[in-house]
Order: sequence, then C-alpha cells, then structure tokens
Amino acid sequence: MDNAVHLAAARDINQAMTDGALQPAIVARYPLTAPAAAPAAVDRENLIGKVVIEVVA
Repeated sequence: MDNAVHLAAARDINQAMTDGALQPAIVARYPLTAPAAAPAAVDRENLIGKVVIEVVA
C-alpha cells in the first residue's frame, strides 16, 4: 500500500473512531493485578474482539 494511501486510511479510521461511528469490539476486560488472565483467556477461548487489561490510575 502506498504510504499516502495508508496515511489517508489511518486518518479516516481515526476520525470514524472519534465520531463514534467505529468502536472496537471489547470481549473481555481484566485488571492489571491479574496480567496472566488475559493471555490465558485468548489461548483457551475462540474470541472475536479485543481483550483489554485495565490500568487504573
């Protein structure tokens, strides 16, 4: 893919996310205190979406 085309696509995707038209599919959330749980879930389950490790400040 041409670099200019790639940058334009990235801009379009970022704008869609900013507008709320495109949202990631988060299928599981795990606390930072249990970091091994997230990769274990990915390994044992047929997940379609993102697994998130939450960092709370």
